[in-house]
Amino acid sequence: MVGETVRHWYSRFRIGCASGADASMRYLRASRLRLVPDAKRQLGGAMLPRSMTRRRLLRAGGGVALGAAGAAILAACGETQVVEVERIVEKEVPVEKIVEKEVAVEKVVTKEVVKEVAVKEVVTKEVERIVTVTIEKPIGKPRVRLRGTGPLGTAETGIFDKLLSETQIELDHVEQPYAATYQSLLINLSQGGSAYDIASMDDPWMPQFTEFLADITPLYQGFGWVWPDPDMIPAIVNLGDWPPGKYGPRAVPNIGNIQSFAYRADVMEDLGVEPPKTWDDVAEYSTKITGDMAPDLYGYTIRGQPGNPAMTSFLPIMRGFGRDVIDGDLNPQVNTEEGLAALDMVVTLKNLAPPGVENIGHHELGKLMYTGLAAMSGDVWPDQLLKMYTPDLSSVVGKIEVLPEPAQPGADHANMTGVWLFGVPQGSENHEAAAEAIHWLTQAENQKENMYANNWPPVRFSLMDDPGLLADFPFLAGIKNAASVAVPRPRTEHYSIVEEIVGRHVSAVIAEQESVGDAARLADEEVRVALEEKGAYS
Repeated sequence: MVGETVRHWYSRFRIGCASGADASMRYLRASRLRLVPDAKRQLGGAMLPRSMTRRRLLRAGGGVALGAAGAAILAACGETQVVEVERIVEKEVPVEKIVEKEVAVEKVVTKEVVKEVAVKEVVTKEVERIVTVTIEKPIGKPRVRLRGTGPLGTAETGIFDKLLSETQIELDHVEQPYAATYQSLLINLSQGGSAYDIASMDDPWMPQFTEFLADITPLYQGFGWVWPDPDMIPAIVNLGDWPPGKYGPRAVPNIGNIQSFAYRADVMEDLGVEPPKTWDDVAEYSTKITGDMAPDLYGYTIRGQPGNPAMTSFLPIMRGFGRDVIDGDLNPQVNTEEGLAALDMVVTLKNLAPPGVENIGHHELGKLMYTGLAAMSGDVWPDQLLKMYTPDLSSVVGKIEVLPEPAQPGADHANMTGVWLFGVPQGSENHEAAAEAIHWLTQAENQKENMYANNWPPVRFSLMDDPGLLADFPFLAGIKNAASVAVPRPRTEHYSIVEEIVGRHVSAVIAEQESVGDAARLADEEVRVALEEKGAYS
């Protein structure tokens, strides 16, 4: 037995007694002392139990008790007694093997205690050597249970089980629809609640949420990790710091969603033209394609559903003309020269698209591309690209290529970000564990797994250049180029209001329910009134 002292005690007491009274041999074996035959012999004024361990006896009265017992015996016999300790053997059993593998242990403590016990006349001194060994036990990292919401991973892939086995962090994933996730986080974060330890957030939400999130830098530094991670695309990383420098980095990107311009390379080759660089190029090529190949193939496709869908298709066109829908002071800019020209381009492209685009959304647009009915679109996202490269779904496998969004002369190419980021709510009681889980989930191995399992584009340079991933997802090279010029949606906590208003009027233009001039004027007027009501200009 580890840490146990083995002792062999054998003592014989010879006590001469003139009267031949009941005194006889007493045995002290191992660590147990029995005083017989009287089960309740008085010992120093206290009752002695029938059986008491030697250690307990020493604690209860030590040598005093033993001396008193000896004195009582002497008084009964009337003679001097001699105690001969014939043999005392102490043996420490060696510890052959405590740990079979390297594990963290608390501490092994070996202490030697020497006790001197005073005994009257019979025993003048007793020396006891005790070796105490603490048994080595691995220090198990305590399990921590966290709650998170938004895109975290897919339980069916085993990623949460893997997280638990490697970090002792158990992650409960609260799955909710997009709008419910936003509302839930808005309430929880703004009120300093502790319902969530990890928040997965769409990047347009960041202006509303950053002040309610914990600073990532000191959390990572506490583990010895570098932040920002040099392997992550800077344009994506910077989305977690808004306004720039005010609060510091508050989020870590996890899903590298970038809007791209996708086109049929084989069709461009048949036309004998280079890939489009401007929106005028797009209109020219679309006119040729639709005129020559419809109804089998149309030049362009766009989303026409009100709100987010129409706005998401319109924004890269508007930016490609050199203006955003609002400026840095939140002044609306649709009813400007550039805005009107962008709306005119929307009308042109809508007329070169498959019939019914005024009613389509994200999934329908993707289907028009992967079934080969549309040759180009500036509103294509990675999940749609994946379907275009899936043989069981796509009739255009290997024919689609990806570019930065077109831009008119003098304007910047501006692909839109749709990145999802992890943050730690300030109200969480598990900041360190949440940071550890976020760091683990965003490592290259796990991001690669999510690319295969969930079609989530990585945010790391090393994965964008990974030969295995490029072989399976050739469009990653185009997404990497698009990410280098990507910009977020207008950075304001009121963006959802702007998106709903402008997107509604763009949809009306696509559906031919409003003229370009009326739509631009109404959009700007309604945005200004709505933002004034929110106190955005004060």
